[in-house]
Amino acid sequence: MEGSVDYEGAALHTCTINNLQMGDYLHDYKGANSSITSRIKMAKWEGLQVVVKEIIIDTTEQEILTLKANFMRECKRMSCLNHPNLVCFLGVCFPCGNQVPSLVMEHLHCNLKQLLEMNEVIPLEIKMRIVHGVGLGLRYLHSQDPPIVHKYLSSTKILVSESIGVKIAHLNTARFIDHVGTNSLSSDFSPPERLSANNVGRKVDIFSFGCVIIHTLSHQWPTPSQNMVNSNDLSEAYSCSEIERRSQYLDKIPKSVEDVMVPLISNCLENVPVDRPTAEEVCDQLETLVANRQSTLPDNLLQAQLRLQEVLLQVENQTAELDKTRTKLVKKTSELQEQNSKVDSLNLEKEMARLQVNLHQELANYYLQTSKSSKKFWNTLKLTWSHCTDLPGKRWVHTIALLHDRIYLGVVDSGASYCDPLVYDVITNCWDVLPPLPYAKFSLVAVPDKHQLLAIGGFTKNYDDLVISDEVFLWDEKYAKWSTPYPNMPTGRCVSSAIAYQSEVIVAGGITCLEPQTLTRAVEVLYIDDINISNSQWRAVERLPHVVSEPVPLIIGDTLYIAVGSDNKIGASTCSVVAASLPELLQNSCNAQYSGQVWNKLPDMPYASFSVNHYHGQLVIFSGDCMVEQPDEDKPIWELLSLMHIYNPDTKAWDYVGNVPRDYYLGRSVKIGEDKFIFIGGMAGKHNVSNVDDLLTTCTVLTISE
Repeated sequence: MEGSVDYEGAALHTCTINNLQMGDYLHDYKGANSSITSRIKMAKWEGLQVVVKEIIIDTTEQEILTLKANFMRECKRMSCLNHPNLVCFLGVCFPCGNQVPSLVMEHLHCNLKQLLEMNEVIPLEIKMRIVHGVGLGLRYLHSQDPPIVHKYLSSTKILVSESIGVKIAHLNTARFIDHVGTNSLSSDFSPPERLSANNVGRKVDIFSFGCVIIHTLSHQWPTPSQNMVNSNDLSEAYSCSEIERRSQYLDKIPKSVEDVMVPLISNCLENVPVDRPTAEEVCDQLETLVANRQSTLPDNLLQAQLRLQEVLLQVENQTAELDKTRTKLVKKTSELQEQNSKVDSLNLEKEMARLQVNLHQELANYYLQTSKSSKKFWNTLKLTWSHCTDLPGKRWVHTIALLHDRIYLGVVDSGASYCDPLVYDVITNCWDVLPPLPYAKFSLVAVPDKHQLLAIGGFTKNYDDLVISDEVFLWDEKYAKWSTPYPNMPTGRCVSSAIAYQSEVIVAGGITCLEPQTLTRAVEVLYIDDINISNSQWRAVERLPHVVSEPVPLIIGDTLYIAVGSDNKIGASTCSVVAASLPELLQNSCNAQYSGQVWNKLPDMPYASFSVNHYHGQLVIFSGDCMVEQPDEDKPIWELLSLMHIYNPDTKAWDYVGNVPRDYYLGRSVKIGEDKFIFIGGMAGKHNVSNVDDLLTTCTVLTISE
């Protein structure tokens, strides 16, 4: 024994490090055997930041000799290991008064647990790179002859460099301390076989690695849901599935890698060690997945960083120019104040006013150039109106849809009787009449993804027997007829909000009963499968915040806006707007009640009975009406407005843009280009559909330019 110790001690001196400059004390590690402590200190060696691990032993002389022999044997073996995913063993030093040499290791930025806690959002590509790096380190350890088993692998024993490189640490200390006493079994990364000190092999590390994968991908520490059975009988420990104990974290695995990573984690967490894969098999699966996800993330990040620096430089230069202008104005103002004795008070006020106007103009020009995309100064837009065609007769348009350069209308004639649907071809500038529908006040919906036009809901045209419809009609262009292939709505309604998003039709609000009039908050969605009609079905999603009549829907990007001309009665004087994220709304089908989490309320619009659209991603309303209080009258009067407003998300207010050529009420508009809209119909009178003179037949094109 003594000869062996002397030989290994002599060999160890070949990697002895001198001239260490000891630094701050960090912390202590104490194993289950309280007589052994690992003390961590910072140090500098040849200009490098390193970590020194002192092994402090408080036990009998015989045990110290045994531990010293084991420690030297482990250090010699560690000095032969060389892998980019293992913390580099630099050598040993011999501090005064300590019977066991101290380890000198490379210093890294933080451990994996700290990295996840400090960064709530980490790109999936980086997470996969971390998992792959740990796997490569394990594969190297397990491939040694004889294999090296870490035994205590967890997120705290994986260190991370500033370049997000990962390295397995605490290997030598863990193995050394393990020679005396049994380590604690309370670790959330420990497999069932750790209950027996004699049943430890490479598959222990594979189990711990599975827990590391869960922690890395889910951002949650993988604490088991039940306590491990505290017994040396392994059959009792195996009675509880380890993957079930951590199943609550599997839902947090990113969907894009779920199909591969969840089965891999399940295999690593098998209760029986022989059922777990080897490190080689794990790395084979990870290498394929990581290779597919490499993409150009570093290049994209670099490009984004360079672009950000360029933008910041531009903003800095423009800010400097603005500061120069302000300095000139302040200087000029000071000069004027100094000349106050020479200039009369009136002229001074005029000059100050002129300078103030100049300052505002400078600011406006600056923000207009640097923030054109946000359209903060809407009054700089130029509105051009031009006549394009006329409606075939005086008719009130109650619903409109655009599908492939064709505008479809639901109309009412001058006698308030319901007419057949109309279609206007924007390219040929021609009108046509579609076959009649059995209902009036239906909602037209264009579904571009399916090249379909739907008519939803409405009520019977027979005034003696008014019935609300729940039917869905599909326009067959080939045979020029209406059909009903899709299931009926769960809630029959008329004058509702209906709009398409990809392959789904969203119907919200409306009237469910005419006598007495009953409004609804229900929002229902039809999934359209034109290949297999039987798959098409309705489902309810979260309700609107309040009941609505004659709502107007609009989709901008992935946000659904519903503008409401009246909250609980037709003819309200203001108009509210609610908005919801479509992915969030459509995924919330499990609860159709109102939670207050999905729908958000925008500030009220300045008038009701409007036409709504969007311009460069911002909500726009045209014309409408408003109740005006009369000082000498008991009741307010209705005033028609010929205005255009746009919603400014920065100020959360409606900004005035310009005037509409003439007052009209209940007109409809569609967007036919990036900067072009067509306005059809409407009323110039005040709430009298039967008045022929009030109905407008003109179709006007609006072009917006800067």
